[in-house]
Amino acid sequence: KQWYQRRVAITAGGKIIVPGNFALLSLNLNNNVIGDSGIAHLYKALHYQDRGTMKRGIKGLLRLTVKNNRYNSENRYYSELVELMVRRDPFYEQPIIEEDRSNATAQT
Repeated sequence: KQWYQRRVAITAGGKIIVPGNFALLSLNLNNNVIGDSGIAHLYKALHYQDRGTMKRGIKGLLRLTVKNNRYNSENRYYSELVELMVRRDPFYEQPIIEEDRSNATAQT
């Protein structure tokens, strides 16, 4: 299992990691050296949190910023991470999509 899938606190590099910490709502990771693999790990951790806790009504990370890092914005995981985080943002409003009827013909 990945570190984010464990249910018990672990120590790594002199730090304590507590999976399921729901106190962190916003995380700014701007101006770091996060590459494609880092973005993939972030996506997988947040996807796991989304599937496991958000369904039970427990809130987790709501905002994540990762500007000015070393990942490729064409990275599949980056796109999926953006999609996932947009749905979590409490101020997000889904755009209203109006049907284009300019080429519609009446059917009788």
